[in-house]
Amino acid sequence: MRKIKTGSVIIPFVVFLITLIIIMFNVFDLNHVDTSNSLSTKNIVIYVINILFWITTAYIINKLTLIFFWANLLKQPGRNSFFKLLYRIFSMVIYTLALAEILFGVLPFVVPEIYWYIILLSFLFGGIIFHNKITEFFGTNQLNFEGSYNLGDWVQLIDSKSGTSVTGKVLDFTRKEIILQSVDNGVVFIPNELKGELIVKNYDSLDDKNEFEINLIFSAVIPVERVKRILYAAAKEFFINNEIKNYRPSNVLIRSFCSKGIEFVLKYYFKTYKDFDPEYVKDQILNNIVYHFGAVGIELNDGGFIYRKSKDREAVPTNLEEIIEGLKNIDLFNSLNEDELLVMAKDITTINIKSEDTLINQGDEGNSMYILIEGLLSVNVTSEMKTVKVGLIKPGKFFGEMSLLTGEKRNATIIAEAESVVYEINKQCIEKIILARKEILQNIAEVVTERQRANLEKLEELRMHKDNLSTFVLSKIKDFLRIK
Repeated sequence: MRKIKTGSVIIPFVVFLITLIIIMFNVFDLNHVDTSNSLSTKNIVIYVINILFWITTAYIINKLTLIFFWANLLKQPGRNSFFKLLYRIFSMVIYTLALAEILFGVLPFVVPEIYWYIILLSFLFGGIIFHNKITEFFGTNQLNFEGSYNLGDWVQLIDSKSGTSVTGKVLDFTRKEIILQSVDNGVVFIPNELKGELIVKNYDSLDDKNEFEINLIFSAVIPVERVKRILYAAAKEFFINNEIKNYRPSNVLIRSFCSKGIEFVLKYYFKTYKDFDPEYVKDQILNNIVYHFGAVGIELNDGGFIYRKSKDREAVPTNLEEIIEGLKNIDLFNSLNEDELLVMAKDITTINIKSEDTLINQGDEGNSMYILIEGLLSVNVTSEMKTVKVGLIKPGKFFGEMSLLTGEKRNATIIAEAESVVYEINKQCIEKIILARKEILQNIAEVVTERQRANLEKLEELRMHKDNLSTFVLSKIKDFLRIK
């Protein structure tokens, strides 16, 4: 529902209530009109009260129907002119009925009824025909049908003839022009005489005007559910990172089939310009999409996404090949050769997590680590009975390594922000590889050390000199794995 301008409803409503109370309680003895002097002070007061009552009654009816009914119809592109005409007729009928009550029931002047009917018909058709001129004279508060936008709203004004448009924040409107602040902070003045040719899109609500789409083509051999899962997570990452609360969850659908594969459409909704420029949002989501698919070995090629290892759109990697490809992207395992990666890949467990499910609870015992392959996870830390979301885990990142390598308890709760897929590596899997080639341990300790340095500096939980931290981590790993 659109915002209601306080002054445009409250003031007439107050006048309506006051006059209604006066009439109901006969405060000025309204039933006894002085017929001997129709223009006496008392009679004039009676006329004014009744006229105000009927005018405000018509205004409030007109305004409320606009807010709750006509406003949405007047914003529909393509049918805008038709609904404008209907609204003009409806509006003028309401005011004409109020005028008829004033002429026949309030004013005492005795004239042939034909003259009153001529006045009423002239008022009705004149109001319909010259509606734009009337509203222009009284100011642009009535512009485009009584405020289809308000001060501070972000709107797009589209010329119905040329198709050109301007987008900006409404700074002010006068009898002569609308004043907008453009996206680049410039000021744009739109003359009122153009308003009859403009289509108005108000971006101040989460409706169809704030729906955006990104269309992408994927090889037909990539599972549909996998594509949908990754696209959803890539979009949600942007909205979470930028703390945009006024958005609706993204929707991923199959749009069509083509020679290159399957065309998908990613739909998302947010308050345009209130938060970000739509082009910036699209750019950031596309960056996330490239990253998320790249983490699982899917890349853009010839206008569509295919598996990285083969330019053949029909080539599908085996499950082991996918796992090994995922391990190669993890710096913790940089020192492992192909045979060692294969050994590890065979022992890895794949876990599917539903959105909002918890993978790890803070304080739990653990002897495994995880790699996020698809989806999005949040890191939540509870301290002094308060839980805080401290970060996000993106595809291709590992976590839980300290529990795997040193036996420490889980130091955070990990929750799925979107449907996700993780690889779990247990102690037995990593232990036999390290025992077979102990020099691997030094590289693993260095990677873990760098991670711990960053975490400890960020959280300020431990003040240990950096030169001693590597030795400390290496010692804990050796003790846990019983390596001398």
